[in-house]
Amino acid sequence: LLAFRTNTSYRAFLEGHKQFADLVCVSRRLARNCHAYLPISGERKDTLTRYIQAYAYALRDHLQGRHLDDSLKSILGPLEYAEYRRPRRNRPLWILNLLSQTILQVYSDPNNVPPLELHALEICLADMERVL
Repeated sequence: LLAFRTNTSYRAFLEGHKQFADLVCVSRRLARNCHAYLPISGERKDTLTRYIQAYAYALRDHLQGRHLDDSLKSILGPLEYAEYRRPRRNRPLWILNLLSQTILQVYSDPNNVPPLELHALEICLADMERVL
């Protein structure tokens, strides 16, 4: 019985480790694609990069059950952080929506947006929630 629990715990740890590695890869690829393919200024590219970084922190807090953490205060702007602090069920999805809205503001035709794989961040969230 003890060996079964140990193996199950180890398997859950390895799955979580794999999902976190996937999150790192997806975040890097998304940041690189935003900088390469979006016809926007440096300030808006920095905003997108901050949102990608904030998503990782928000996901960590969401999975660990932390309600608020000041680590995002230095990443998000003051107005964004104030909005982030409002009660929400899923803060990582809120940041993902910010990211989507910022990208869609660039394009007048939503069907013309390059494939930036935002859905991959949402898949990382779902997979990590499943492991818990």
